[in-house]
Amino acid sequence: MKLSPALPLLFLLSACTFPLEALPTATPNITQAYETIAAEIKTRQPPIIQTTRTDEPVKSNLPTENTPTLLPATQSPPCNRITPGIPFDVTIPDNTLVAPGEVFYKTWRLINSGSCPWTKEYMLVLFSGEPISKESRYYLEEAVNPGQSIDITIEMTAPEKPGTYQSNWMLTDPDGKAFGIGPAGNAAFWVRIIVPAYTQPAPTPTNTFILSPSILSSGTIQLQDGAGLLLSNLTIVLPGNADLYYQQGSILPGNKVEFSSSLGGMPEYATCLAMGKTGSFISINDEIKYHYFCFIDPNGHIGWLQVLGETPSAVDLEILTWDK
Repeated sequence: MKLSPALPLLFLLSACTFPLEALPTATPNITQAYETIAAEIKTRQPPIIQTTRTDEPVKSNLPTENTPTLLPATQSPPCNRITPGIPFDVTIPDNTLVAPGEVFYKTWRLINSGSCPWTKEYMLVLFSGEPISKESRYYLEEAVNPGQSIDITIEMTAPEKPGTYQSNWMLTDPDGKAFGIGPAGNAAFWVRIIVPAYTQPAPTPTNTFILSPSILSSGTIQLQDGAGLLLSNLTIVLPGNADLYYQQGSILPGNKVEFSSSLGGMPEYATCLAMGKTGSFISINDEIKYHYFCFIDPNGHIGWLQVLGETPSAVDLEILTWDK
């Protein structure tokens, strides 16, 4: 029997009609998928390179616009306060020799370093110590604003008894409150003098009357550096022939002239006669300006000289010589 060519095809078609069992579908694991992706990303990241920056800003302690600045608190000076001037002791520096009973004038230079003006109701008062002044309280003669200075001068008299005397002073405001110098403004300032012991001359007979000597010469004179002077007639001469001469800021004795220590006030003849004298020189400085020095010249004349001032090359003197 001969098969028809269509049979194989029919066989194949009939075979396709058998039912096929479906393949199972896999359920995706979400956690596992994320881990897989993360691992993939990690393996693809470029390596990290460590670098050091050189363009970082320099640290500063200066305040910025947004940083508040704390300003120091300003403290006002106290109302009443004194600062010593320069010089403080314009006259009569400490331990000045003053003859017994001699009248002298003490001057302080005070600066108002407080915040309140000193009116004419402020007073200079004797705070403690020796009462050697003419008065114990003095009103200021002029007002002194803060920052200004004033020279206060009062009259004093040296005691008759030899010794060291100190008189302490302060200022008081119109309410009577005392104030002075020092960090706390409660320290007094003072005048301190030394009254030397003099050898009293022997008493003269009662029937003998001695006249005070007349003045031989007196006047002011300027000595240039290297110039000399005769005291009896105030004649300028060469240093080798001079009773005194001026050299490099000092007054030097010549012809066996002798000087006493300094005096704050003009001495009388008896004072200069009694004072001890030596051949030492006088060194000129601000402290001895307007002070007096007694002398004895080669002829036994007694006198005094006063230093009025000094320039870089000269000195101004006032001189008086008594006749004997």
